[in-house]
Amino acid sequence: MRPSARGIGTAGERALQFFGGHLSHVGREGAVLASGTPCDQRKTAHPGLTPWTASPAELDVA
Repeated sequence: MRPSARGIGTAGERALQFFGGHLSHVGREGAVLASGTPCDQRKTAHPGLTPWTASPAELDVA
């Protein structure tokens, strides 16, 4: 299992999708490990997935 950035499980994340080296689309999803959710409880894979506009800093990192 690969390590994840601190906070993704509780704060959510943004996903920048590139195809052929060009940005296609960006989305933001909510936290999978919402506060109070038991670790063994069935979870939604991509909760609250919504379109997102990437910031210049996010584009630089990507």
